[in-house]
Amino acid sequence: MITNPTVILVLAGILWSFSGILIKSIALNALAIAGVRSAIGAILQIGYFKATGSGQTFGKNKLQWFGAACLSANTIALVNAFQMTKAANAVFLHFGGVLLVAFLSGPILHEKPTRKDWLVVTVAIIGMFLLVGDTFESRALTGNLIGVFCGITMALSTICLRAQAKVGQSALEQVLLANLMTAAIGLPFLTISLPHSLHEWWLLLVLGVVPWGLPDILYCNAITKVRALRALLLCFLDPVLTAVWPFIFMAEAPSTPAMIGAAIVSIAIFYREYTPGGTPEETA
Repeated sequence: MITNPTVILVLAGILWSFSGILIKSIALNALAIAGVRSAIGAILQIGYFKATGSGQTFGKNKLQWFGAACLSANTIALVNAFQMTKAANAVFLHFGGVLLVAFLSGPILHEKPTRKDWLVVTVAIIGMFLLVGDTFESRALTGNLIGVFCGITMALSTICLRAQAKVGQSALEQVLLANLMTAAIGLPFLTISLPHSLHEWWLLLVLGVVPWGLPDILYCNAITKVRALRALLLCFLDPVLTAVWPFIFMAEAPSTPAMIGAAIVSIAIFYREYTPGGTPEETA
């Protein structure tokens, strides 16, 4: 069993990265996709709670409800963003929320970013821009605005997750609550937008388990031991691979700027983790 939080968060980022290409492969209403995806994720997470005997404070505090509402809004908005703009756009704007986490971590979580953190955040965002720069659609205004909203809600839900972890509460309870909210909102839209084939049902099942239910369990377990900002930075393989998968599966060679951007992001995270002062004591 993997216990190293760094490895767990990198694995979560890899699994999350499959969301974009899967969502774009399913010709359904965005709310229907979000609803089914969240329902499957919720079933998986309830099974996890049953197996581990956790989940004792579910729905019992306002912070959990606020974080869940942010995450539910994030899920619905991100699926819409994936459908309205390129996957690279959506994830770049989504992970831009790391800046908000950096600003809020100090006053709210008492986890003040170091100069090294700010340097890595800046370099990683520059690398991400290079990664998606040649495919970024500035004219996809609505999709890009939704992507910005995704970044804000992602940052707020992350702060809430870490705040709960710091006081010994289960961060996964917030995620489960968010999944139940999203399922309640999205599942009724299946009445107007049903999958056209068994293949699409299979893709929805994979979407609910691989880049949703499973990585969320991994992320919530790791965030009890890792600061909010570091947790997001370690998951930056998500935007890197989200931009790379279309090249691999659609036989499109990545551009030179994209390869440089991917290298910059990877080097920035490696520098943050494996140079002196990169990983101070962070357990809750």
